[in-house]
Amino acid sequence: MVSQTLRQQARRQVNEATATRKRVWAEREARLVDAAVEIVAAIVARDRAELAAAQAILAMADERVSLTEIGERCALPLKEVVRLKKLRARP
Repeated sequence: MVSQTLRQQARRQVNEATATRKRVWAEREARLVDAAVEIVAAIVARDRAELAAAQAILAMADERVSLTEIGERCALPLKEVVRLKKLRARP
């Protein structure tokens, strides 16, 4: 029969290994949460910036500047100017 002392040592060893696994998992989970927050924040910032660009495009268009000229002035392809302009048309 295994002595009580050996059982206690084995229990401590298993508990330490379990604690290490849990700590590693928690650290990884925290890194993943931080990365997810960065992703969402970047997407929100991008969306806000694109809406601001779309408003500026509309303001220039109101000044009777063609989309082609807006693209030239901003060094953007016409396709990008059109895409941004359409953002303001969304509900």
